[in-house]
Amino acid sequence: MQEKSRFATVGVRKFVGGWIVLLSAWPLTALAGNAKVAYYSSAPQAGKIAVSLLEKMVKSRGRAAALSGGEAPETTVASEIQLDVILDEADPDVEQALRAIKGLTLRHFSTAYQRASVAIASPAVLFELAKLPAVRAIRPEYGAITQAGSTESLADQALNAVPLRIGKGLDGGGQTVGVLSDSIAAADNRDGDTSLPPGGAGTLTGSPAQDSGDLPPAIEVIRDAPAGGDEGAAMGELIHDIAPAADIAFSSAFVGGQAGFADGIDQLCQRSTVLVDDVLYFAEPMYQPGIIAQAAANCVASGAPYFSAAGNQANDGLRGRFQDIDPAHDNRNFPVTGEDLHAWSPGNAFLPITLYPGTQLTAVLQWNQPFDSVSRGNGSQIDLDLYFTSSPEFTPGGANILGAGHDAQGDTGKPAGDAVEIATVINFQPAPSKVYLSIDHFQGQKNAIPQDSSVPLEFRIVFFIRGKAEIEGIA
Repeated sequence: MQEKSRFATVGVRKFVGGWIVLLSAWPLTALAGNAKVAYYSSAPQAGKIAVSLLEKMVKSRGRAAALSGGEAPETTVASEIQLDVILDEADPDVEQALRAIKGLTLRHFSTAYQRASVAIASPAVLFELAKLPAVRAIRPEYGAITQAGSTESLADQALNAVPLRIGKGLDGGGQTVGVLSDSIAAADNRDGDTSLPPGGAGTLTGSPAQDSGDLPPAIEVIRDAPAGGDEGAAMGELIHDIAPAADIAFSSAFVGGQAGFADGIDQLCQRSTVLVDDVLYFAEPMYQPGIIAQAAANCVASGAPYFSAAGNQANDGLRGRFQDIDPAHDNRNFPVTGEDLHAWSPGNAFLPITLYPGTQLTAVLQWNQPFDSVSRGNGSQIDLDLYFTSSPEFTPGGANILGAGHDAQGDTGKPAGDAVEIATVINFQPAPSKVYLSIDHFQGQKNAIPQDSSVPLEFRIVFFIRGKAEIEGIA
């Protein structure tokens, strides 16, 4: 069986068919014995919390308190943290229990996809959240981007839509186009006459683009984001140019994380004849359909065409088979020691990347293993980690680590976690700076995946660059 994910960069489309089978309902709390989890906390519920979040807790509360899961005064003031909460059940009692946690704001609760998007005021709230029996896993909300361009659109001309409108009378009448993007009336597309408040829902009228005739006079808004770039309005203007008689409905894909996006697809599909989005979540699965892809597929199955902007990261990506730099040694050291790194070339475990001043680079690493958040009880049986360092080595205590994605996944026969790591690095210096990318194999098989010994362990990395960067081996 071959299916497609929505992650559309450098050919990241298909996953290995036939191996996503429920092996066992392995509990996520089993990760409490994981060396990475244990390094930051010995609390029984720590296995539910992403290692990157435990790391934040250590920095904010002090190591002793984080190790025990006990109460301790904050040592630093933490900013609001956005979380993606995976649930084993999503009924009204669970929703109420989430709302009752002090210091937690429930942004979205999805019964259909058994997930919740929450914001917490401090890492101290993590253990209270993890104590809820219905909570399966707590992960960072890695965020999303819109596939927005800065060029004046020539869509009407490129599609040769004018002859169809004039000669055939096809102007979109009787159709409703459902649009999913960041926002529709949160920034430039609002003024004193705009009917809905920022983040509001209902019938949108009186926005600047509506007053100018670039959008229909009334747009149904299921949910809007309180802040955003109004790419939904820009998409609506293109649609209105091509099909001026079509109605437009909108739902923000930036409210509620992936579950909010998927629920928005479901809701728009009930009232639209065609749907379109321009959004990509960094943590969407590459090797299997995630909940967003499933929602889109269900919409198509109901009879409504669905179009998603593929985006274009050009050559900013890598795909390869894992090659151990030192096959004779195999350990599960944490912090990382560098004995189980991927060899980019013989003897080279550190990929040089030059970042120009002000450049931000985010790397998304995935490998051909399932996501527990999608296939409950059938997570990854291989654990890979992603690192940026300031030199081609690992110094004692990880002093030269600039950014890392080192959350816990499972082991052979013990599936757990999602097969994804994300790390970001920024050059704040006034001159170009070189950083080094490495992949560490923490546990699980190295040569082939455990589900099928004929399938090699492979990984894919996609780079999202704001600014200018030069990645060795990529033209």
